[in-house]
Amino acid sequence: MTNGWSFAHWGMTRSEVRAASGGQAHSPAGLVGEDDYDTVDGGAVVGPYEFTVNLQYAGAAADSRLDTILLLLPTADDKRCGALRTYMIKRLGPHHTDGVNGMYVTTEWKVGKNQITVQQMRGINCEIRIEPPEQDAS
Repeated sequence: MTNGWSFAHWGMTRSEVRAASGGQAHSPAGLVGEDDYDTVDGGAVVGPYEFTVNLQYAGAAADSRLDTILLLLPTADDKRCGALRTYMIKRLGPHHTDGVNGMYVTTEWKVGKNQITVQQMRGINCEIRIEPPEQDAS
């Protein structure tokens, strides 16, 4: 796996992440003002899958803390997302939750202290969410 967020650590503020990234983490192109996430240049590769990387913060302010890393699969068809889920099950082993809730299909693992979720919004998007332990996100 290669990632474009190795400069970021749980609990860092948006300002700290941007400074540590050397310009790789920034507001999404075309966005006026700030939102609660930054785009990271370079993306990430997990096995045969290439992702766009977003770093999500607890708010839009410069002192908001990193609370989620989102790896977005550019092609969001259900078949490709299902293949990603199968790949992650083979890579990470038994998962502790599997669920379908309306349009959402999720598979979750605890890896170290982090939670990793493959989440599919059927026909719309497919992502891997990496989230810290609760006490580290604030």
